[in-house]
Amino acid sequence: MIWAMRQRRSSRKCARQLNRMNDSALTNVYRSGFFRRQNGTSARSASRIVPFVTELIAPKSVLDVGCGSGAWSKAFLENDVTSLRAVDGDYARAVLLIDAAHFTPVNLANFDGDLGTYDLVACIEVAEHLEPERAAGFVQLLCRHSPVILFSAAPPGQGGTHHVNEQPLSYWAEHFAQQGYRLFDIIRPVFWHDDAVQWWHRQNMVIFVDENNHRIIDILEQRHALTPALLDVIHPDAFTAKTRVSAVADNALNRIRRRFGA
Repeated sequence: MIWAMRQRRSSRKCARQLNRMNDSALTNVYRSGFFRRQNGTSARSASRIVPFVTELIAPKSVLDVGCGSGAWSKAFLENDVTSLRAVDGDYARAVLLIDAAHFTPVNLANFDGDLGTYDLVACIEVAEHLEPERAAGFVQLLCRHSPVILFSAAPPGQGGTHHVNEQPLSYWAEHFAQQGYRLFDIIRPVFWHDDAVQWWHRQNMVIFVDENNHRIIDILEQRHALTPALLDVIHPDAFTAKTRVSAVADNALNRIRRRFGA
C-alpha cells in the first residue's frame, strides 16, 4: 500500500511537471508579439461578425475558448453579452484586452474540466494549434459547454504559428456530427467579400448547433434560406496542388538563403 501511495504521488508530481513544461513551451511559441499581431486583425473581424451573430442568436452568456488577447471576447461584451468567460493558456494573461476577471487560465491541450453552461461557445482559429489526437476530445469539450458553437479552424495550407493539425472543414464537421451537432454555413456567404474581415475568418467560420436545440435550428434554417449561395469556391484538390508547388519553392528559397547566409 505504501508503495502504491508513493507511486500515485509520483504520478501526480510528474503530471504537474509535465503541465509546467507544456505551459513553458507554449509560452515560448505564443509570445506577446504573436498576440499583438493578432489584435488588430481579430478586432476588425470581430467588429463585423459578432454583431451579426448576436443579433441572430441573442446569446447572453459566451465562453471564448482559446481567447488569446480577448479581441473576440471584447466584441461580445460590447454587443449585449452580460456573462463572459475567456480561457487560454496563462501566457495570454499579460496581453488581455478585457478585464482579467473574465479570464481563466487552462491548458487546452489536456483540459477536461467543467466551466459551466453557456448560450454560445466561440472557438476562433484554435483547433489547428492542438495535436491531432486531441481533436475528438476538444470537440467534446466545446459541445459539453454549449448547444451552439461559433467555430473557425485553419484548413490544410493556410499556415501559421504552431499549426499542427490543419484540416478541411469536413473533418471538423464529422467530429461535431458524432456529438449530435449540425453544421450551418451562414457566416461565410455573408462576409465572403467583406474586406474588413480577415480572409481566414471569411473562409473558415461556421456555426454548429445541437440537433436537439430546435429553437436555434429554426432561426438558422430561416436565415440560411435567405443566405446567398457561395459561388467563388476553389476545389480542395486544386488548392492542395498549388500549395505543394509553393512549399517546394519556399524550401528551395530557404536552402539558398542558408547557403549564402541571407
